[in-house]
Amino acid sequence: MSSFSVIIDTQALVYLTRLGQTHNIRTILPNLFHEILVPTEIQTEFIKGANKEPERLALVDEIKDLHLVRPIKQANFKHCYKEVCRHLGFKMAEKEAHAKTDLKAMGII
Repeated sequence: MSSFSVIIDTQALVYLTRLGQTHNIRTILPNLFHEILVPTEIQTEFIKGANKEPERLALVDEIKDLHLVRPIKQANFKHCYKEVCRHLGFKMAEKEAHAKTDLKAMGII
């Protein structure tokens, strides 16, 4: 199992749904990531699309067992971002990391 956490957005959930393999997600994602985070706003947005794509509800049922649904905090997001950059060998100044993880600037909060 990986020691990495992942924050999944709506588009990633849509792609997983369209793959049509929701029953395999339960085994694939936990082998790739230590923690799977779906922000509450993302889950709500994803579920709203179920009237057009009813298969989304099957994925929502699978995700309940996989992740923690919680609001993303600026510090947590920044920490995850910096950890991934470090793991990939990228050096990033604190100011640049802050700019790339500014949830307010991205319209998330």
